[in-house]
Amino acid sequence: KKIISVLLILTTIFLSCQKEINSPLKSPDGLPIVVTNTLTTIADTFAIGGGNVLSDGGSAIVARGICWSTIPNPSITDSHTNNGAGLGSFIDTIRGLLPSTAYHFRAYATNGNGTVYGTDSAFITSALPAILPVVTTNTTTLITATT
Repeated sequence: KKIISVLLILTTIFLSCQKEINSPLKSPDGLPIVVTNTLTTIADTFAIGGGNVLSDGGSAIVARGICWSTIPNPSITDSHTNNGAGLGSFIDTIRGLLPSTAYHFRAYATNGNGTVYGTDSAFITSALPAILPVVTTNTTTLITATT
């Protein structure tokens, strides 16, 4: 009897833990859960990065992407990409940036209940590459002893 009781208790604990592990993330207000990923590339006029939509909050994700601005906490009313819909990781290219400029960016996800944002992060674009002058050497002609 004791062995059966112990097995029943262990089975109950295992099944309850299993349910917890497999249950989807869900915010209490029905909004998505999104994480901002670090940038993988920073150039003079563009940057590459992304995010991860971990939960749809119980309503389908209709838009996701990255928004950016020169001020903290950009939103979709600022410049932004649209990387489609749905859960999971995504990568986007932020285009049209100015060289040697500080920017803030964050991932966003929108469902039927609203838009949420990942953590605000900052970066500085690189300077434009130096433009070197073009030098052309002509062929030497009329060579004399002194000229």
